[in-house]
Amino acid sequence: MYKKLVLLVLALMFMAFSNLRVCCRLTVDGKMKFSPVSADIAVTAAERAAEEILPGSADMPDTERHYMLSLSRPDGSRAELADAFLRSTPGVTVNSAVYVGGVRLGSVPDSGISDRP
Repeated sequence: MYKKLVLLVLALMFMAFSNLRVCCRLTVDGKMKFSPVSADIAVTAAERAAEEILPGSADMPDTERHYMLSLSRPDGSRAELADAFLRSTPGVTVNSAVYVGGVRLGSVPDSGISDRP
């Protein structure tokens, strides 16, 4: 009887451990779970984009990584993380392109855009 109970507990533990995923929680403009590989790719992409935008070297924001095991899939995307990094980088501002009749006229800061005609 005890042997079957021990085997059942071991089988349940193996099933639970097989579904665990390594995640890292990054703190940049909120908290989300990312896979460590996705986090590294997004940080590298944001650093490269910031270096193209800014003259000289980019001063990227500091982050905190906390590694954990999770039964759920990482909920953050690489694009969201790269966007959060770029928005938090000093000197990088978000602009929107202005089009009239399909012709690009230039760009303006996001705060000056209105949806009204």
